[in-house]
Amino acid sequence: MQDDTLHRRSRRDTIKTQNTTWLNTHWNGPHWIPADVRAGLNQVGMTDPGDNTIHFLRKISEVAISAQVPLQSLWSATGPLRIAVDHAQAEKNARLAPKRTPHLPHLTGKIASEVYTTLLREYPAVEPRVTLSAVARSPSPEPSLFANRINDFADSDDESAPNSTIGPAQSPVPTLSSDATFFTSRATPELPDDMDQLSNPESHVAPDPKKRKLTTLNLSTEMSDKIEGRRHGYVQSGLATAKSREEMQEVHLQSSAQVQSAESSKNDAEKEVASFRAKVEASMEMATAANLRVQECVERLNRNPAARRDSALGDMETDNYADMMDNEMFLSGRSYIKALKDSTTLHVTSQKEYTNKLAAAQEKQKDTENQVHAAQVKTDALKTLIDEITGIQDATGEVAQAEEEVVRLEEKLRKAVERAAELRQTQRDKISDMVKNDDWDAKAQNMENLGWDKYVEVHDE
Repeated sequence: MQDDTLHRRSRRDTIKTQNTTWLNTHWNGPHWIPADVRAGLNQVGMTDPGDNTIHFLRKISEVAISAQVPLQSLWSATGPLRIAVDHAQAEKNARLAPKRTPHLPHLTGKIASEVYTTLLREYPAVEPRVTLSAVARSPSPEPSLFANRINDFADSDDESAPNSTIGPAQSPVPTLSSDATFFTSRATPELPDDMDQLSNPESHVAPDPKKRKLTTLNLSTEMSDKIEGRRHGYVQSGLATAKSREEMQEVHLQSSAQVQSAESSKNDAEKEVASFRAKVEASMEMATAANLRVQECVERLNRNPAARRDSALGDMETDNYADMMDNEMFLSGRSYIKALKDSTTLHVTSQKEYTNKLAAAQEKQKDTENQVHAAQVKTDALKTLIDEITGIQDATGEVAQAEEEVVRLEEKLRKAVERAAELRQTQRDKISDMVKNDDWDAKAQNMENLGWDKYVEVHDE
């Protein structure tokens, strides 16, 4: 199984190399993908275009050459490739979440396939056509009794009436389609009318079920392009080396754990941002309150100096006491105001420090949000890819079951034909026994006199 996988991968790489060489030759270099479109490959985790993209680019180039259309015009502002890529880019960016990195132009296999189909409609003269006469047929196909006769025998009880006839089978008209084909085409020659050949079942060799082979399960263009792109994008994730469904699911579980870890870091960053924001607001309030207190003290000192006491004596002692009180009040007020100013300065410094820490915490929060988004996108992509691969595996199993059912019905049909041949041979033997000599006139007269049923009854006795 592994050898077959390596062989198919080697063959696919060889075809891709041949197509790339052809494009480089006819485009005079790697200009068949513009620089801005190549940059879009890196955004989706790819270094080179996918196999289907290169395949359809060659097809598009061949149509353009046959229609005498300059290859460079395909990527011009009004060229079909540029219009299709720009349209797809605009649709993706329109659905993009706010503050996310815009999508770069990217040519996928699906887009290239649609452009190729459009060019074939525009230049129908260059479309490759295959007629029935061009379909290769085997010079001596193996006789098959399968075509158009399954339904006639599938519901029967393996018994055929003596008067039953088997007419010639109609060969189905071959059709050309890009869809996945699950069965190999079978030669369906008409059944012979000659009784001798039909009565000899050995001349009809039934196909060996062990020699039946399924054709390669071809994926649709869109699915194969998705898988090819994600295979390049998630090689480092471990999915490329996973061989079984369980291993792929294990990779997906690891990716889900990374998402949970990133979300936890994001929550911690949000808490840190909220804490620093509260400290900044508290520092601003404290600095404002201290500044108001300083202004209030200054106004009171300027407005309410120490008043001299009224004294009837008016002695020197009273005046000295009043002066001393004035000086003491001003000194105490100045000290208090200085302390308030120092407190205000401290609060302002703390506010700046917390503001810087808040900016750093907000930047960290933004990084964690990006990590959560990237991990979630990766996890979702892995889940989608696993589902697609699982669907392909399930479809392959259904194909195998259908193939077994076809083999069973073919065997049933073969037995029914053999039974019909035996009945025909028995009928011929009866006729041969009835006709013992060449006196056909006497036999005919006897038949006419007795009647056919009575004649058969007499001779049977």
